[in-house]
Amino acid sequence: MTIMKKIYSLALLVLGLIATACDPMAKINKELDQKEHPVTKQAEYTLTKSDYSTLASTYIQIKTKDFLGSSQEKKEFESKCKKEVYSLLSQQAFNEKATANLLVPFLLKTKYPEWGKGSIVLIHYNLIAQRSENSKRIQNTDYIELDEATLKQEGFTGIRDFQDGSIEQIATIARKKGAKTETILVKLSFENDSRYVLIDGKLEADKKAFYVMQPEDYKAMSFKHDNFSSSETPDHYLPIFLQKQFPYAKEGSSKVIVYLWYSKGETAPRFSEYVLKNGLWKAVSSIATKSDQFLHNGKEWLFDPTIVLTLGKEDFAILFDYVKNNHPSYVSKNFPANEEFWFGGSGYYRNFNLDGGDTVGPRQEEEGLSPEELQKVKEQRIVEGLKLLLSEKYPGFPAVVNGVDQYYLVNTVVRKNRQNEKRTYRLKGLGNNQYELAK
Repeated sequence: MTIMKKIYSLALLVLGLIATACDPMAKINKELDQKEHPVTKQAEYTLTKSDYSTLASTYIQIKTKDFLGSSQEKKEFESKCKKEVYSLLSQQAFNEKATANLLVPFLLKTKYPEWGKGSIVLIHYNLIAQRSENSKRIQNTDYIELDEATLKQEGFTGIRDFQDGSIEQIATIARKKGAKTETILVKLSFENDSRYVLIDGKLEADKKAFYVMQPEDYKAMSFKHDNFSSSETPDHYLPIFLQKQFPYAKEGSSKVIVYLWYSKGETAPRFSEYVLKNGLWKAVSSIATKSDQFLHNGKEWLFDPTIVLTLGKEDFAILFDYVKNNHPSYVSKNFPANEEFWFGGSGYYRNFNLDGGDTVGPRQEEEGLSPEELQKVKEQRIVEGLKLLLSEKYPGFPAVVNGVDQYYLVNTVVRKNRQNEKRTYRLKGLGNNQYELAK
């Protein structure tokens, strides 16, 4: 009996293998089933230092993949790309070139390979904060050293008292030496003397807006070299330095400090912006934190362009101005400067009031309506008010961004039956400043 059982089991196994072999579509059907019924999940993730490093490499690969040119040109282009991802490596932060929108989808593809259509991941990350115009001006600055021999060859007899055209001449020399950016930090050395000059185009940068750290400044801080480093950080020294350097600066004054930074055998220009607040120089944060949602559309991961808006006093002011110009009789009697009862918006209370109130004039459009009908009209007007508000705040926004429908989540407070309730309205952008209420 034992032998018969073994033969029977073996026969079943063989039949199973034959059945599988006779159905070449089995594997294909399984793959199709996975596509029709994808793994749909949601997650929340904060990028790590390792992620930023990986995405820096990804950025360079993306940019250089289809580059056409000589080997030397490609080398120079790669060097440019490496500068563009510097913030990812040094500060773990995205910037205007290497953006989260571009790079995060590549990370999600690797991290969640089995996730499919409808999957959503909320990503928390760092990015270079919005900078002042002065900071933007010198965001990309090359560093060039001009020694005594070079300066003498060009006719210079010193580096302190320049004649008209001297800065333009220095800028020309620096660009011949390899500087490619509009702004250049130049170190001039002449007869045991040295000086740093920040050049903007063909002129010296505005000294009211920028201060360039000089050899004597570093020396006053007891530095051995003309630079900051990880062991001698700007934020530790510069607030004290600025207090002494500009003792009569007015509250709110700002300065962009340009200096040299040493790391791993290389010296490069950097800058920090400081603002005088309550008598103390405070560094303007260079890093901001942000959270964005990414979704899978069935083919790939994409940045979700949904805009989240929480209504504030300035938003209700936009609605009030519209009502004042188009339905003036609906302006509130008690708060005639910031409240109206067409949309029901109150800048004073920062909410929509469905309970109503006294107005400066009659409400002809509401005459004869039952309480139920009036409530329905008021609810509809809130939505129309939100559409008006979006067209004012985001004029010309497209209906689709990066292959994804543009949605708006508007958070506000609605007062109804003397109770305040928080509401979120979801509107879909249709393009040309048109919107519809979405489910």
